[in-house]
Amino acid sequence: MQAYLSRYTRRVAIPNTRLVAADASAATFRWKDYRAKGDAKGKVRYKTIGSNK
Repeated sequence: MQAYLSRYTRRVAIPNTRLVAADASAATFRWKDYRAKGDAKGKVRYKTIGSNK
């Protein structure tokens, strides 16, 4: 998982400041959701992705 994430954190796609937690099997990052409507617009959201192995 770390090798996969390192390809993206060294570029603009996922900056290190957005990466909340990471280990060998999963990673959690945050972003602001500007596509949402109303009060939810700009709300910070969290997403956890796991490896397929």
